[in-house]
Parts: sequence; structure tokens; C-alpha cells
Amino acid sequence: MKLKYIIILALSASLLFLSACAGGDKTDDAAKLRYSNARYSFALTFPESWSNYVVFEKPARNWQPFNVPDNFAEIFIIRVFKSPQWEEYYKSYRGNPLFYDKNDRVIFRNEEYVYLLRYSVSLPADLYSFTRDIDSIAATFRYTAKK
Repeated sequence: MKLKYIIILALSASLLFLSACAGGDKTDDAAKLRYSNARYSFALTFPESWSNYVVFEKPARNWQPFNVPDNFAEIFIIRVFKSPQWEEYYKSYRGNPLFYDKNDRVIFRNEEYVYLLRYSVSLPADLYSFTRDIDSIAATFRYTAKK
């Protein structure tokens, strides 16, 4: 079964660097804060403080956790399930915090897909402040498939 999930990450050193380097074209900056995923038909908008977010898209094999590359930290994940996969996943793992934490929540679902928001369970102290923005970012979720 193919299951994909999107990992939204931030690199702490780059965030500090970019905050010290003001300037640039505001139009370009605004465009960078809008993330769109054509493959899974959704979009998100990030606050200005996330100007250096990085997205990793990885297949999940048997729903195993994913390790991020060195120098990155997972701030939140959006896991994208086809509806039948979601039903199987939820039945199998809802009581297992490694796979389904009590804070995980579905941010959108339709007949084809289920989008699950998963919060990070451990972050470096310098990135913890970014967790305050997760709910407002999730609130910008838009399903973009044409009907």
C-alpha cells in the first residue's frame, strides 16, 4: 500500500540567519509562504516567521515513523491517506501513541482522502515557539482539486 505523508520542517540556523537578513521583494516573500501540493490537492499558508520552512515528502511503508535528515527538526506532519487506508490505519493504530497520538487530528476528509495533522512530540528548545503557529497554519488548509 502506498501512503504518503508530508513533513513540514524548519532549520533553526537558517531561521536565525534569515531573521537577521531583512529585505527582498515582498511579493516573492509572500509567495514562499504559500505551500501548494498538486499531487495531494491541498495548500497551506505559513506566517512570516516560517519564511524558511522545508517540506519533505516521503512514502510510509507499513505506516512506520520517518526520520528527518540531520540538522532538521519535525515541527508537524500532514499524513495523507486514501479513505480505505485511513479506515485500516485508524482501526489498527488508534491506541498506539507511536502511530496515532491523542493530539493527532483530521483536518480535512472527503470521499477520496483523509488529511491527518500530527504534532511533533519532541523539538529542540529554539524551535518550540513555532508550535504556537501550527493550529493557525492548519486553519489555512485548502483542498485544491478541481471538481
